[in-house]
Amino acid sequence: MPKYFNRSKLALVIIGIIAILVVVAGGGILVLKYYQKVSSIPNSQIADWKIYKNDEYGFEIKYPNDWMIDISGRGGMYDSGEISFCPPEMQNNSSFNSITGKNGGCIPGEEKGMVTGNIPELPIFLITCDPKSEDTYLNCDKPFAKQKVLSGNDLGTDSLGFVHKLILSNQNYESVYKAISSTFKFIPTTNSISRSSSGRLTYKNGVYGFKFDFPNSFRDGRKYENLLSLFGTLGLLTSQIVEKNYLDNLTPENSTDAKITTKTFLYEKKDVVIDSIQAVEVKSIICYWGFMVPAYGVCTYSHQVVIPVKNKLVAIAISYESRGTEKSPIWLNEQSEYVSNDENLQVIKNVDSSLNTIISTLKFTK
Repeated sequence: MPKYFNRSKLALVIIGIIAILVVVAGGGILVLKYYQKVSSIPNSQIADWKIYKNDEYGFEIKYPNDWMIDISGRGGMYDSGEISFCPPEMQNNSSFNSITGKNGGCIPGEEKGMVTGNIPELPIFLITCDPKSEDTYLNCDKPFAKQKVLSGNDLGTDSLGFVHKLILSNQNYESVYKAISSTFKFIPTTNSISRSSSGRLTYKNGVYGFKFDFPNSFRDGRKYENLLSLFGTLGLLTSQIVEKNYLDNLTPENSTDAKITTKTFLYEKKDVVIDSIQAVEVKSIICYWGFMVPAYGVCTYSHQVVIPVKNKLVAIAISYESRGTEKSPIWLNEQSEYVSNDENLQVIKNVDSSLNTIISTLKFTK
């Protein structure tokens, strides 16, 4: 009986040792995987990484060969200038990316969490921000309302004072974050904004060969792919490259459904000559009111000039949006009728004067 008891104890000890070895080995694998993510990455490996080059913003940056870069965050009026970097386990290779024109992108945490029950943090982002802006989307201190920010590395400041910053949201990828940061550099741009010593700003589009000056009051905004979009005291200044059918879609807009009514109160289109080139000038006042719209509606006065460039069109415009109130029905009265008063006439005059000044500086280059 004692001998049998000793054998039993010996078997238990052996089983215990095996179990401990399995746990230690498994832990070692996990530690190794974690170490691979947070340990430093040799320069020889970084040298072979893929390169993302952005001629519009004037920079380039490297990232691992098996990672994906998602630029679908760039574009739109309220864009944060965001670029996402994601490892293989956070990639979606089936969905179509309208910005790149190809399949593939980084899977948002909420989307993947709905499938797996676990919401991962996309690990690394690059943003372009403005330290002087009060806009949540643009301010450097408020890069993401919903995104966890563990650390941020300022990569540099461009000629307009915009800061390029890399954001880390998942500590397991700290080494990749540091390595990506080390590869960032500014490069000459085909499309650029420069500021003279007098404070005057000049936008140059090297791809389509034109440039123009604009007031420094237009600053708070972004430079996208073939789109300049800047906010100012006079409204929104835009310069965008559009297709030839753009003018066909510029028609008076009038519609009514169960919730929103849209009506055009002014629409003028005429041929003009800009720098010896035949162009089209369009002015419009479009208002809408109804569900979720402030009292007395919202109206936009838009003045734009559309000019042919290299088998496309460039549309340069200033748009001023006014939200009427009971005490200040700038555009509409309580019967939703257009009101022509000193206040909105002054708005129209200011927008027209500003755009005419900008267009007078427009030059086409070779």
